[in-house]
Amino acid sequence: MLHAIFMHMAALQVRNLPDDLHDLLRQRADVEGRTISEVVTEILDRELRRPRIHEWLDLVSQTPSVDISTDQIVSIVREGRASR
Repeated sequence: MLHAIFMHMAALQVRNLPDDLHDLLRQRADVEGRTISEVVTEILDRELRRPRIHEWLDLVSQTPSVDISTDQIVSIVREGRASR
């Protein structure tokens, strides 16, 4: 027996969207060959999945520190430039 899988997707209505913002969405959608809905979904997905500043700061604070001097950094940069 074949089972159909239905994915429920919510609808979102945005009221009072400024005309200039709608124009920018339409332009991006046209350039990318997509719908405004697809563009808005991508923007919301990217933005909402980004860590908030406090989450990012927590991650950074857990990163081990590196003991390197400014002189060492300058030397490494110069070596990299010279090898080009």
